[in-house]
Amino acid sequence: IDSPDFCFRLVNKIRKIDKFVPIIHYVAPSVWAWRPKRAKQMSLLYDKVLALLPFEKPYFEKYGLSCDFVGHPISKVSIPLDSERENFFKIMEIDNSNKIVTILPGSRKSEIKSLLPIYLKLIENLSIQFNNISFVINFGELVKISGDNGSGKTTLLKILIGLTKQTKGELINHNEDKVCFLGHKNNLKNYLSIRENLMIQGLKLDSFNLDLLEKFNLRRHIDNSVGTLSFGQQKKLSLIRVLNSVENILILDEPFVGLDQKSKEFLKDFMEAEVKKNKTIIFTSHIDFKDDYREIKING
Repeated sequence: IDSPDFCFRLVNKIRKIDKFVPIIHYVAPSVWAWRPKRAKQMSLLYDKVLALLPFEKPYFEKYGLSCDFVGHPISKVSIPLDSERENFFKIMEIDNSNKIVTILPGSRKSEIKSLLPIYLKLIENLSIQFNNISFVINFGELVKISGDNGSGKTTLLKILIGLTKQTKGELINHNEDKVCFLGHKNNLKNYLSIRENLMIQGLKLDSFNLDLLEKFNLRRHIDNSVGTLSFGQQKKLSLIRVLNSVENILILDEPFVGLDQKSKEFLKDFMEAEVKKNKTIIFTSHIDFKDDYREIKING
């Protein structure tokens, strides 16, 4: 039962004594997560494996080892009634309107020793994130969100566009306009070419975009798959969607990361020009530049 490394050594010794005694192992080791070669080793010693998770079977059957899904014991635990939940909050003196985060650092001493300090630091960061922050952003503003790594800059942007719900406080949007958002991920298909990526984003290869590709030194790669491009080149390609935006609100998460100096200057000029058109641009960045922008600092 469980403890695969110990059982493996034990079964090895049993097989030297009796090759034909049936041996079944309960709780399949997580070969799908790490040390996948264990599945093949087990097939040489065991007759059957009992898996707690349904997707585990193929990992063992691949090597001819019979595997049955028997379910996880926790699935037999009854879900607490609402009255029990309310009673728990009352006993623990917790506001039941708050979100509850359960910390599970593990059951082994080594897991707790390694993981608990990280989890405690996470709790500390969560407890101080966005505490007593209030601000108003108007049209025609260039706003920089700054703060240390892990301070919550990306989370704040996601709250502003509705991808994440704040647990406290209020977000008031006086405008129904669509938002152009560029996140950390470039939202590109690596298996498609530059031309095809622009096409699925609804962008035409007109003179404007061809000129952008030329400025970013991407035009000669137009039929190359995006997966062959460097991080900086992919960043430039993702910015073309922003440079084509017609929305009045642009929210950009670290737009300068990965860009060469020439491209950074080009993007800064674009942002300044858009603000002059009474558009609002909110961005995060670790880069300081002398342009006229308003800064909101998050102390994380």
